[in-house]
Amino acid sequence: MNDRNPRGTAGATARSAPGGAWLRALGTLCVGLLVAGGIGGCASGVAEPPVASAAPALKPVRLTITNEATRSWQLSFLDLDGFEVRQLRLRAREEATIELAGGEYTLEQALLSTSGARETVRRFALRLKPGGSYTWTLATLLTDAAGERGGRVAVRD
Repeated sequence: MNDRNPRGTAGATARSAPGGAWLRALGTLCVGLLVAGGIGGCASGVAEPPVASAAPALKPVRLTITNEATRSWQLSFLDLDGFEVRQLRLRAREEATIELAGGEYTLEQALLSTSGARETVRRFALRLKPGGSYTWTLATLLTDAAGERGGRVAVRD
């Protein structure tokens, strides 16, 4: 019996057995590989993907719409799928300024009756340049100077 092994030589361990140094070295190598593999795996699992740089914010489109008619208008800006993005009602002789994102729209323009029902409706494609500034005059045949300005859109850069 010795201090290391109280049961004597029958219970010899890898430290005291012949070739024990080789087994210890092999065990150390295996543990080292497992630890290194685990740390490497953890480090790659924690790493976050690179952050994409934010796209520059596009300037909105500014629309100034003037109703010169004695009746109200309803304007509906629809995306290309037909969903309403913005709606605007202008009373007689009213002016409004709105902002929208640049892009392509379908514009639905309706002249409203005195009861508020939509009477004359027309649709057309509209392309708005990001950062652009537009003025638009609404008129009817009975509006003064309708032949000169009726329904035209003017662009200001």
